[in-house]
Amino acid sequence: MGKDDVHVDTIDFGKKVLHLAWHPSGQWAFVLCELAGYIVTCSWDGAAGRLAPTSKVFSLADGVTPSRAHHSGGAHIAASADGRMVYATTRTD
Repeated sequence: MGKDDVHVDTIDFGKKVLHLAWHPSGQWAFVLCELAGYIVTCSWDGAAGRLAPTSKVFSLADGVTPSRAHHSGGAHIAASADGRMVYATTRTD
């Protein structure tokens, strides 16, 4: 089963998933939730074609208020080539 045939366990992605980035190892996926502002780390079971959430963090620093009142403005997510960093952008001022 390829990554085009993905089944996702029940995850509260905050209503809209905008982007997903794969860790270089292929063992994890990082999901950016546009409206809620969370980055959800999911483990990947390639044999079953299943993503399962393992952790969730807010994409904005403490004290930063989104410039869009109705959502945090998550825009893009990427993992570094060595897999040590995950980068996310937001549409905030």
